[in-house]
Amino acid sequence: MNFNRTHQLAVAISLVLTANVATAFDIDSPTVLTYASELSSDTMLSGAKCDQTITGKIGRDIPKAATATLATTRYLRFELSAGATFSGTINASNFTTAGSGDVNLVSGGSSSNFVVFSITNTDTSASIPKDQTFSFAAGQVTVSGKDTPVQLSYSLHTNDVSAATGTSGDAIEYSKASLSYINFGTGLLFSVSPNKLTADVETGFVTFKSGTTSGSLGTVSLEASDQVCSATGNDLTMSELLGGSATLLFEGDLTLIQDVDDTGEGLGSFGDTTNAADTGTVRLASTSTCDSGIDASSVTEDSATITGIVSEFSDASICVVRPVTSKVKIPADDSYVLTLDPLDGSSITAPTGDIVRDGTVLDAPYFTMTTGYISRFIISNLNPSGNAATFTIELQSDEGNVITPNTAGPLTYDATEGTFAGTLAAGTIMQINATDLVTSFSTKQRGSAKFTFVASNNDIQGIYQVVNLTTGEVSNIPLPREGGGDGQ
Repeated sequence: MNFNRTHQLAVAISLVLTANVATAFDIDSPTVLTYASELSSDTMLSGAKCDQTITGKIGRDIPKAATATLATTRYLRFELSAGATFSGTINASNFTTAGSGDVNLVSGGSSSNFVVFSITNTDTSASIPKDQTFSFAAGQVTVSGKDTPVQLSYSLHTNDVSAATGTSGDAIEYSKASLSYINFGTGLLFSVSPNKLTADVETGFVTFKSGTTSGSLGTVSLEASDQVCSATGNDLTMSELLGGSATLLFEGDLTLIQDVDDTGEGLGSFGDTTNAADTGTVRLASTSTCDSGIDASSVTEDSATITGIVSEFSDASICVVRPVTSKVKIPADDSYVLTLDPLDGSSITAPTGDIVRDGTVLDAPYFTMTTGYISRFIISNLNPSGNAATFTIELQSDEGNVITPNTAGPLTYDATEGTFAGTLAAGTIMQINATDLVTSFSTKQRGSAKFTFVASNNDIQGIYQVVNLTTGEVSNIPLPREGGGDGQ
């Protein structure tokens, strides 16, 4: 199996956000408003959590009126970047000040990327101070996409032409440019804490070390972030983020949960309750014991799909559940991954734990029984103060090439399992001739052998040795280690 995995430590697929919940957007002390990037809507509303109301100080004094009929007017321009536009109804009532001055809507507004308000000072005795505050209830903003943050620029102009065009020049008395106004961040927090499962060599890799046929490959949590806003500017809900529901796709070698017949032998099918004596599954369980939860709706040899994810959960277990009577050997695999697929199509993938095998497995992918050669295996238990290592040997050959095992040889043969068994004392070596294992092949004089030891990887070594009886030439080939042994 070859799946893309990220770092093997506990992985939280989330975005660290520093945005605080704002009561309003103050241009003099701006705090960005962060909405969930997974939202399907492109219109962001103002709400209790993300309040789009723009507040601040005018920035420059508006001089007193020259006469009762010759007032002084200044123009306040608010402009959005990144193709964003103000939406909803905008009129003079959207803009208020904390002091004197008559307010009017001059240009821009709904469906435009800018809006200009005017403040007119009709007082002939006093100017409007620069520290006088204003409040613009923007209400809602429509964005062109969620890849680029929206910036707000504020400027105070002496004439309406300059304000309407937004051009720079002497007509601008004061400005605050490119303030981070609306941003987007991950609202869906999906985390996986991996857990390793070890297949037990002492049971022939048909159970885990816990003695069970089920096990958790990690804990999974799914929740809505409290650091970003919904499209209404309020707290997020899972239905908004998931588009109604989501699926979990679990990938890796799932042959360990294949259906079995009434003798426990694998059938190569998955979930076939009609023809199988017992079936397995992948389960999102409420506890690490994997007893109950949501079972996969479909399973193949390398993937399982769990559907109907509609709500938050914390520390659920992703479990492989084998048929209780299964004799299928549990494979070692370090490629398991779990992918969350919301309906919006944005998937999140994280690795789960691995399945390893304890003990040591040595492979002899080829040995010969050809006349004129001595063919033998030499194995060693290097730890003189350790324990004796029991082992089994499983033979294979070409398709149609029938092996007749040597049941009268020095090793014990189990006809039910089709394996030989022996014990390698601590600190010793053992020679096993090919003729100790095979009486004959029906066609080609060749086969392969797999040695499985109840012992540490560090203690067991092995070679395959061939001696040419004509020339005396000796060939020694180290036996490669099968992946997955953890040396326990």
